[in-house]
Amino acid sequence: MIVGVRAFSRLHFGLMEISPGQPHCYGGVGVMIDSPSMTVEARVGSVAHRDDMVVDGDPYWSDRTRRALEAWQQQNVDEPIPIRSFRVVSAPPAHVGLGSGTQWACSIAA
Repeated sequence: MIVGVRAFSRLHFGLMEISPGQPHCYGGVGVMIDSPSMTVEARVGSVAHRDDMVVDGDPYWSDRTRRALEAWQQQNVDEPIPIRSFRVVSAPPAHVGLGSGTQWACSIAA
């Protein structure tokens, strides 16, 4: 079975400091747009060893995905991820104000 997730982009209109003096405590105002979007697919199933899981697609996002899945697996040794392969089908460019990091994180979590 293949499970797909699509997350839309967000145009940022400005950042606001939510908690002055605290690191990374920002919020923002923006609007959702349907393109470009982050689309990921996971093929459900077990793998014999976690190194057997295939992660492919856009190199930047695939590398991030592989590292995130490896970190999760290291923290949850007794709970293998039930995914045989993971593919980043499409992704907006990183760091251009479209919320691509948030899209990616929400897609992986889903």
